[in-house]
Amino acid sequence: MSHERLVNGDGVGAVCVGAGGDWVCWGDGSDGSVGDVVTKAEKEHQAKVASFGCIACWLDGKLNLHVSIHHVNGRTKPGAHMQVLPLCAGHHQDGAGQDKTLIAVHPYKARFERAYGSQKELLERLSGWINNGRWE
Repeated sequence: MSHERLVNGDGVGAVCVGAGGDWVCWGDGSDGSVGDVVTKAEKEHQAKVASFGCIACWLDGKLNLHVSIHHVNGRTKPGAHMQVLPLCAGHHQDGAGQDKTLIAVHPYKARFERAYGSQKELLERLSGWINNGRWE
C-alpha cells in the first residue's frame, strides 16, 4: 500500500493509505484536534475495515470500495479510532456522492439504523468478517 499526506483547501492535513483508486483517509491532527491523532495499530485496523467496502452498500447487495471511515462514537473518546465503519460518501453524509437517494448516517442516524441495523450491530458483524473471514 502507498502512503501519502494530503492537505485540503482549508490547510487541514490528512493521511491516506491505499493503492490505485481505493484509498482510506483520516486526519493527522494538524488541525489541532487531539482526537484525530491515529496510532499505527488504528491505521492498520481502519485499512482492514475499508477493504470490506461500504457496509451499507454491501447490505443493499452492491460492492462499493470507495469509502471513508465513519467513527461510531466520535473521534476523541478512548478507542474511538477502532470503532469505525466503512461507508461510501452517500451513506456517510447526506447529499454527498453520486447517488443522492442513499440513506446517510449524517444526519439521519435513526433512519440509517432502521434500514441497516444499529451501528453497534454493524460493528459486531464487521468484526466477525475481519477476525474470522466471514460475515456473522
